Amino acid sequence: MRGFDVVIVGGGIIGGSIAFELAQEKLRVLVLDRQAPGQEASWAAAGMLSPSPENPDLIPLVPLARASLERYPEFVATVEEASGRAVGYRSKGTLEVLLAGEAGRELSTLIALHHGLGLPTEALRLEEALEMEPALSRQALAVALLPYEASVDNRALTEAVLAAAARQGVEIRAATPVTSLLRQGGRCSGVVSRFGLALAPPSSSRRCLWSRSATCASQSALLLRIPEPSPPCSGASHPDGRQCAECVAG
Repeated sequence: MRGFDVVIVGGGIIGGSIAFELAQEKLRVLVLDRQAPGQEASWAAAGMLSPSPENPDLIPLVPLARASLERYPEFVATVEEASGRAVGYRSKGTLEVLLAGEAGRELSTLIALHHGLGLPTEALRLEEALEMEPALSRQALAVALLPYEASVDNRALTEAVLAAAARQGVEIRAATPVTSLLRQGGRCSGVVSRFGLALAPPSSSRRCLWSRSATCASQSALLLRIPEPSPPCSGASHPDGRQCAECVAG
């Protein structure tokens, strides 16, 4: 029975990147995904790498986004080298096009906001914008250049991250949905799927980190236990004192 230091639930770009980084630190990592890894939000994303806020609620995140963008070239280089795959990284900036309303005033407000956040956005004359992007709509009223923005081929990056993680020894299991977490004494002791349990010894120190899915991190090994086929459970406790996946999830 193979032991794991970390179980990550969700095999998209975030889960895969975390798995890759942890594997480089010599941790034994298991990634569980409910379907094919990388085929949900990571597959549908646009690949934009932008620190500029889309709405006022995101303004507090701009320093973090800027720091992340600054580190992206190094991250991309590491992933490409480890996976042997190109991810389509481009750092040529983007254009923000205003098509309606008081475009001149909106452009001035946008630039003032971005400059206040340390983002060197600049106004472009329409002629300059058309020279940079000949397919630009002739209905454009004002254009801003965001020279610091970049992009990737999100599907290529996700596949490269997962390949890099696998090369580092990460075990990735598709079609393994996690139905619940196991808890003992207010702490996470493992995860439950319909195929089995990922369990940690009762004495280990664990934390549960919640996002859209749950990640159980342990300083001691997590053991993947796949039970033999058995009749439907009656709900009674099992001889070893544990409950089966159906009991815990149901």
